[in-house]
Amino acid sequence: MRKRRIAILGSLMFFALCLFNLVNAAETTEVVGSEQSFPDSHLPYWYVPTKFGTTGLYSLFGADTVGHKGFSLGVYGDFTQSALPADPRDLDIFQLRFVGTFGITDRIEIGGMVPFVRIKADSEFGLPEIDESGIGDINLVGKVSLVLDRRGVPGIGVFGRVSFPTGDEDKGLGSGTTDFELGGIISKHAGPLTLYGNVSYFFSGEGDTVTANCSVPQSVAAGICTQGIFENALFYGGGVEVTVARSETSRLSIFGEARFFHETRSESDSKESPLDNVDDGGEGLVGIRLGFSNGLAITGGWGGKLTGDEAVPEAPVSHIFGGITYTFAAKPAPPPVPTPTPTPPPPAPAPAPPPVVRNQCPEITTMTASPDKVTGGGSVQVRVEARDPDAGPSPLTYTWSATGGRIEGSGPEVTWIAPSCRELGAPSRTFDITVKVSDGDPACDITRTVTVEVTCEEVLEGTVNFGSGSARLDNIAKAILDNIATSLQQFPDQSIVLRGYSDNIGTEEANRRISQRRAEAVRDYLVRRHGIDPGRITIEAHGSENPVASNETEEGRRLNRRVEIYRVPFK
Repeated sequence: MRKRRIAILGSLMFFALCLFNLVNAAETTEVVGSEQSFPDSHLPYWYVPTKFGTTGLYSLFGADTVGHKGFSLGVYGDFTQSALPADPRDLDIFQLRFVGTFGITDRIEIGGMVPFVRIKADSEFGLPEIDESGIGDINLVGKVSLVLDRRGVPGIGVFGRVSFPTGDEDKGLGSGTTDFELGGIISKHAGPLTLYGNVSYFFSGEGDTVTANCSVPQSVAAGICTQGIFENALFYGGGVEVTVARSETSRLSIFGEARFFHETRSESDSKESPLDNVDDGGEGLVGIRLGFSNGLAITGGWGGKLTGDEAVPEAPVSHIFGGITYTFAAKPAPPPVPTPTPTPPPPAPAPAPPPVVRNQCPEITTMTASPDKVTGGGSVQVRVEARDPDAGPSPLTYTWSATGGRIEGSGPEVTWIAPSCRELGAPSRTFDITVKVSDGDPACDITRTVTVEVTCEEVLEGTVNFGSGSARLDNIAKAILDNIATSLQQFPDQSIVLRGYSDNIGTEEANRRISQRRAEAVRDYLVRRHGIDPGRITIEAHGSENPVASNETEEGRRLNRRVEIYRVPFK
């Protein structure tokens, strides 16, 4: 069994590597036409909830979210024809799933699923007829996006799912236990393609001795143990969605998924139910989705068993699904329309020589900058209003200058583009934008200045955790650092700050030493494994300062034993 688990984990690592290489290859071969044809396929108003609630494909979660205060609602009809390990009949399971998700922040969303279940089987082989219906087990899902989907870097996230025993266990509508699933997500948008990968571990509330929902007598359970036919299990799978046609207001896509499971119990574990002889299985499905830019989407598809000795609900004989969903998410504001340069009026006909009048100088009435505080690389609309009391001797002209950045346009309204964070070289800096207004008389030139603040803050790229009293990096920490190293290699002019922390066990001096060692372990891994210049890395040891969780629990102490990696764009 141990060798089998190692083989499964090795296969998952190989799958993740292949997915990453495929994404990089897809991005390398992208052409300008693809980028122009699918410029907003990654925006959140195209996302839909999965059959578990939170956004993704259909069974697989994506690392994207609907954004802060965004939400999705929908209903799926899901018809499955499967069997049970101890029942020779085909079992029909229909679930009407009411799903939804809500974006707490731009990186965190929660979702839920409430199913109405109907189970039906004919009376064959001496077994009684089954026809049960009612509310099934309610699911609650939470998802966190750890790494944003950027060019060359896939989106990475984690999720947790809880299944509550709200369904009637005796009727086969629920598991009768509170079950858990924890996992990771990798996804990537590449032109018309969106790729998905999930791996997770399912924790049965029954432990390793009783199959969930099969504690009733076998004569009854043989037909209705549908919600929990396996114990603790490893789930893994991947999928792809391809946009095949689209317009400004709609798009049509096709998708496919493959999802597998493997029970991780030992062969020597005792079982009180004879029904649990399922060890491995898998399901594949294909579907089609029509989405609209107002958030409405229609989904439908078909699937069936890919692997497994038994045609169980997670690897069914056949699987038909369809549904309608609605997603609300903030849409990006359109770019500002530049103000055309005013055309000078035609010259007036020469009048009779007027009496000599002394020229009156022009006046600047107002000058505004909107906004007056931007991040590096942002744009500011600057406008000035001026008047010439005597409308002569020539039309007013406007000359613009700034202590940094660049000015686009001319006339009384221009756009100022702030320097990038790398050009700024500091967390914050102010710039003066000046206009000189002239009526043609050098003695009457007047100027006005506005000040704009440009800011660049350090960004948290990731966190790695450590064991008690340890500065050793585990595989999860190395995977996080591998992604951060990719970003550092793409932007060689940016630096990072490593801030080490500990729990409150021991003296503060000892805690500060171990936090120093943890930060050094992260630095050494980036330098030796990925060749990052150590001169770009700054180390800080903070001991037990700034805890992110309570030190009164083991889980809280584990979260406090960490190194936080911050990207500093202005160094």
